[in-house]
Amino acid sequence: MPAGKGTCPTWTHLRRLEGSAVPRPKKPTYEFVERLKLYRKRIKDADGKYVAIYGKTPDELTQKLSAAVEAIKDRQARRDDPLVSEYATDWLRLVTADMKPKNREVYEGAINLHVVPIIGQKRMRDVQPDDARLVMIALADKSASLQGKVLRTMRKMFENAIDNELIDRNPCAKLKSGGYKSKKKTALTQEQVEVLLQAVKGTRAEPFIMLGIYTGLRREEILGLQWDCVKLDEQTPHIIVKRALRWDHCRPVVDQILKSDAAFRSIPPLFSSPAICVISSNLPGMWSVAIRSPKPNSKICGESSRIAV
Repeated sequence: MPAGKGTCPTWTHLRRLEGSAVPRPKKPTYEFVERLKLYRKRIKDADGKYVAIYGKTPDELTQKLSAAVEAIKDRQARRDDPLVSEYATDWLRLVTADMKPKNREVYEGAINLHVVPIIGQKRMRDVQPDDARLVMIALADKSASLQGKVLRTMRKMFENAIDNELIDRNPCAKLKSGGYKSKKKTALTQEQVEVLLQAVKGTRAEPFIMLGIYTGLRREEILGLQWDCVKLDEQTPHIIVKRALRWDHCRPVVDQILKSDAAFRSIPPLFSSPAICVISSNLPGMWSVAIRSPKPNSKICGESSRIAV
């Protein structure tokens, strides 16, 4: 449409009127920002966002642009094919977000202590089965339990990389763990129990040892016991396990995060034993225990078996 009356013809109008005789004006290579007294050029970064590069002179800006473009290309390459250490860091943050603290420690220990030191500087696509085997060779003198944890963790990490289309195959697919088997634990004999109880009698360790012997609780579960866990007044006296002590960055924490779902349980003390009464206080580290020999048909929760806190 021709320009209206009283208006100046635009470049498009002139081009239509005069054909292609009027060339399209070229924009300057760099924009000069008067306020900053600098030359500027906007480019897309690795995330697809525009960023501004500045320079005092066109030559300086050209050099900065060249360096910025190389950095963007390197970042894109690292994103498409990251180092094992880089990918492991991101993967750990994602996979351990909802894990229990103990399981998170297993994953972090396997990656940070055993995988990254061996193949951390390799690109994910460059890792071969022999590289993964080197990780396991470094664990040759370790237990079967540790080797299994490291291999499972490493295998899951590479499986996740396959799901994200970073690699085509899992270098750990055919690897098998070895290592020596842990020594079988044997229960204390009655004689050993009596020697142990005699050794700790009258010390702060006595209630802790008794709870372990006569209830079978783990040490973390014993330290997490509180009054609401002890049910001696019910028809079937028992202890409820619903808390445990754990260490978070070398600081003790008592909460309801247990080792597994099966750890939430109810345990009847071994009332047939000569020593009865295992009672915890509601203050960490403060215990009250009463010991007596039960009489036939006596009530377990009688007053003589209690000590007030």
